[in-house]
Amino acid sequence: MKLNQSVAELRVNKENQYDLFSVQFASGNQGLGSSLAGYTTEGSGGVMIPEWFYSGYHLQGQDFRVDTLLVKDMKTKNDKRLETSVAEGYWDTTEHGFTPEDYAAHYKERCMMIKFLVKDNTNKTIKAWNDYPLNFPILRPADAYLLYAEALINNGKTELATEWIDAIRARAGLASLGHTPTMDDVMYERRCEFIGEGKRYFDLVRMGKGTFISTMKKFSDHYEHVSKMGANNPSEKDLLLPIPLTVMNIHASWTNNPGY
Repeated sequence: MKLNQSVAELRVNKENQYDLFSVQFASGNQGLGSSLAGYTTEGSGGVMIPEWFYSGYHLQGQDFRVDTLLVKDMKTKNDKRLETSVAEGYWDTTEHGFTPEDYAAHYKERCMMIKFLVKDNTNKTIKAWNDYPLNFPILRPADAYLLYAEALINNGKTELATEWIDAIRARAGLASLGHTPTMDDVMYERRCEFIGEGKRYFDLVRMGKGTFISTMKKFSDHYEHVSKMGANNPSEKDLLLPIPLTVMNIHASWTNNPGY
């Protein structure tokens, strides 16, 4: 058995040990596979097809982008969670050697979410781009730990939160926090721990309107969403979805959420 095959199998076999609740997937053309591969391999600069990816992949048109600011910060801090979540480059085909010339022609230096992908192009169980086996976590013990730390800080028991944050860092192979934690520490740990798991938006909403809008604007300004892409500045409207019209028709005295 090849090394990359054994590593792939190890990830699948152990994934439920780290989930309290997750969306379960299985390969084998049973209609039970994950389609996240189609989201993580497409980007604004074209489709990303690493040499280790399922060989029959074709363009799906989705886009699961990676925050390069966070990637740079995690690299600076030598955060080991980065290498299991994001690749900063990939070979685009197996039809090449590994000379400097091949590197220039076939290696793409670009961030790519790999947390839900299997690095094995010989895997015969995976039958399609939407037939990946890795589960999508909804609630992990790490989430419960950090939510508890957040609750402790909000209730004036900040010193008790250290234990729970350090437990997450120790599991990730990182040193203890080394100071009394703040809410910013909790939010940063959540960014690194749950990168690609869809929690960041809800974390910011939970922090309140001021933090939400200022954080989103800083992010938007860095990537020039307004000046170059014609987007709108983040606002209170982005905090909530509209109340459905069917509900508003029943409750005629209600006022819809801001901006709707």
